Amino acid sequence: MSGYRKKVQAFHSKSDSKHRGIGISLFYHGCAFTGSGEKDKIKAKVKLRKLKDGCVEILVSNVEFGQGTMTSLRKIVARTLDIPLSSIVYENPDTDRVPDSGPTVASRTVMIVGGLLERAARELKARWHTSNELEILTRYEQPDYIEWDQETFMPERGVEDRSLQLAALSTVIHEKITSSSMKNFMAFTPILMLKKAYRD
Repeated sequence: MSGYRKKVQAFHSKSDSKHRGIGISLFYHGCAFTGSGEKDKIKAKVKLRKLKDGCVEILVSNVEFGQGTMTSLRKIVARTLDIPLSSIVYENPDTDRVPDSGPTVASRTVMIVGGLLERAARELKARWHTSNELEILTRYEQPDYIEWDQETFMPERGVEDRSLQLAALSTVIHEKITSSSMKNFMAFTPILMLKKAYRD
């Protein structure tokens, strides 16, 4: 989209003494409830239920109102379990039956609830042959790389320390983008790399 690779090649082919560079801007995007909101307020839970006929039912409180939730979450579970999409049951939630997985807002449904369902599906896949019927409950756990002081609304580490980390991350992202293994680079890849690099 940005012509990044072509620009890098063009800059390297110049033989004059000018220094050229390409900037990568990094930022924190407040997905879901920023800070400690998911950990301290929402405390989301999801369930997957393996049925006798081999189908799997998604049990979450998130609803479909035209944004594609029912398709997205079914695809996440089906792909993780390596079973057909038609084998995933996801009905609009009945609060008598589903755990509280938090509100259906913005990108949270796929990022947070979808992530929890992926974790639940991995566990279900590992235990698939242990029983004809299984139920997996997964709870939100805040990742170690998210640090937040709810009193100051700042990362627990200092801003200067965080800036240095982001500078290091930009180097990692540049190396990944320009590597030969990134032939199928897509627009969202730097964000995924940022998360992985920050975790590591």
